[in-house]
Amino acid sequence: MPGAVIINADIWEYCENRRFDVIILSNILEHLDRRIEILDYLNRQFRPREFLIRVPLLQREWLVQYKMELGIEWRLDLTHKIEYTEDELCKELEKAGLFLKRVSVKWGEMYAVAGAYVKKA
Repeated sequence: MPGAVIINADIWEYCENRRFDVIILSNILEHLDRRIEILDYLNRQFRPREFLIRVPLLQREWLVQYKMELGIEWRLDLTHKIEYTEDELCKELEKAGLFLKRVSVKWGEMYAVAGAYVKKA
């Protein structure tokens, strides 16, 4: 993709002063402990127009909730800190100063577009 920039670095140590139009977080958030903090940081540091986010959906099938009720491991991946409901994703985005523009569900995952609230002077 022309103009695409891929950064392979520790984001907390990345200090290049850049602005990105879009930040893509594809199957990333569910693995992080400090999700709200990283979303807030990315938004403030790089001022993207949008975030493209893909996360696993908790309600992907009835068996997940059944396993949870029985106390059986239910996650798709044992490294997941969370598997999302749409409400949980909205709440995390809100805490980070973002809002959900649109979301679709495909193959047990949420594909979301988030934007930043415009701060009034």
